[in-house]
Amino acid sequence: MHAIGEIHGWMSRASCYRNLSGPAAIAAGVSAVVVAGALEIASEVPPGPVAFCAAWGSVFAFSAIVNLALIAVKARQRREPVASRLGRTVLAAMLPGFAAGGVMTWALAARDLWSLVPGTWMLLYGCAVLAARFFSPRGSGLLGISFMLLGAFTLVFMGDEAMSPWVMAGSFGALHVAFGVHLILQERRAERAAGGGAQ
Repeated sequence: MHAIGEIHGWMSRASCYRNLSGPAAIAAGVSAVVVAGALEIASEVPPGPVAFCAAWGSVFAFSAIVNLALIAVKARQRREPVASRLGRTVLAAMLPGFAAGGVMTWALAARDLWSLVPGTWMLLYGCAVLAARFFSPRGSGLLGISFMLLGAFTLVFMGDEAMSPWVMAGSFGALHVAFGVHLILQERRAERAAGGGAQ
C-alpha cells in the first residue's frame, strides 16, 4: 500500500505544473495595492475610464512580465523547457477565460458600463484559474472560486463603488499575495519532504 501511495504521489507531481512562482504572485498582488494607492492620491476616486484602463493595464503587464521571468528561472533550475507541454496545457485551459474577459471589457466599455468591468474581470479570471486547477498546484481551485465569488458579489451588490481602486486591490491584490505565500510554503514543505525521503 505504501508503494501504491508513492506511485500516486509521483503521478500527481508529474501532472502538476510546478513552475508557478510564489514571489511573482506576491509581486503582482503588491503592485495592485501600490497602484490603488497611487490612484487614490493622484486622481479622482473612483478613477475615470482612461485612468482605470491605464492603471490596471500596467498592473497586468507588470505581473505578466514578472511571472514569465520567474517561470523561466524555475524552469532552468529544474532543467525543463520554459514552454513545456504541461505549461502550454495550463495556458490553453486559461485562455478562454481571458478571451471572454477581453470581449466583455470591449462590450461594456462601448456601452459606458464601466462599473461592471471590475466584477466581470474577477469572475472570468476566476473561471480561467479554475479551468487550469487540474494541472496547477494545490490551492489554485480555491483561488479561482474566491475570485468568482468576489466577482459575483461585485456585479450583483456594488454599483459605481466597484470602480474604487480598493475593490481591485482587495481582490487581485490580496488574493494574489495570499496565493503567493501559499505557493512558497507548499514548495518548502515539498523540499523538506524530499530531503527527508533522501535520508
